[in-house]
Amino acid sequence: MGYKHPEILVEASWVDENCLKPGVRLIEVDYHPENAYDVGHIRGATLIPWKELIREEAVGKVFGQSWMPGMDTYDDTLPQDIPDEEEFEDLMAAHGIKNDTKVVLYGDHANLFAAYAFWVFKIYCHKDVCLLNGGRQKWEADGREYVTEKVKVEPTKYRVPDSKEETYRVTLDEVYDSLRSKKMQLIDTRSPAEYAGETAMNKDLGLGEMKVRGHIPGAINIPTSKIVNEDGTLKSYEELQEVYRSHGIDPDSDVVAYCRLGERAALTWTVLRYLLGYSNVANYDGSWGEWGTARGVPIKTSVAAAPEAKPAEAKKEEDRTKKKKGWGGFGWGKR
Repeated sequence: MGYKHPEILVEASWVDENCLKPGVRLIEVDYHPENAYDVGHIRGATLIPWKELIREEAVGKVFGQSWMPGMDTYDDTLPQDIPDEEEFEDLMAAHGIKNDTKVVLYGDHANLFAAYAFWVFKIYCHKDVCLLNGGRQKWEADGREYVTEKVKVEPTKYRVPDSKEETYRVTLDEVYDSLRSKKMQLIDTRSPAEYAGETAMNKDLGLGEMKVRGHIPGAINIPTSKIVNEDGTLKSYEELQEVYRSHGIDPDSDVVAYCRLGERAALTWTVLRYLLGYSNVANYDGSWGEWGTARGVPIKTSVAAAPEAKPAEAKKEEDRTKKKKGWGGFGWGKR
């Protein structure tokens, strides 16, 4: 059986033949552009660094506020957030994208940040957007050409037709409330070591250790490594279906994915919604960067499996985290 929405993927051969055609905009989305796009990119591609897809505010604007479960009156300005509609329109216009442009996204780190961009595009209802299956990893494995010259584009006017933010995105409050109601199936898409609380570091991205380790109670660990092939392409429909079925994920339930920055969760969201056809799936993009620093939320660990951690110490740390209230240093709350 084929994917439910195969049109959201294009292969390297298609890009090779169509990347310079009118009405097509190829965009590379990188976490580390200096190690990727700047070194060489597909002909015709413009660059969106991942940091242009988030809004980073001064941490001091929210420092000192208190977050309490169920509270919705605090300042909702986050140190990290997605662009608002006007910012997204400006970004599209700067890349020469019109509402009817076919946008093809690809990037570094096995397309994780391209998938995050895909998720943002879908939030703002851009109709024709897809991913280059396998991203830079597959392109390079095929030995295809890179160029270094920058692309000049003619700015356009772009208008967001609608927003699906409330459907495709959930907040800390919503996840917290679900822990009691058990209305959500949570998927932790990080590595088993991150999930267990052995580490909160992501060496691939150069992200350092976080003080609080572990996972959201009730979350099921399904790392993104389980859904991609060695060449970075996504696994077949049957293989993907078996991955989630074997972990007890119900296609008819409300499913929420998270990771540390929201990018691995975005790839899982893309697979579940568009390749497997799940109708109720969302990304908690605040993810562990938010949950792991928001005080007053429950934390689950299984660090007894880690040789450097003692069970008693792990339990003590978990209890301490639960008792504290207030801002933890990264961001939290409603968007």
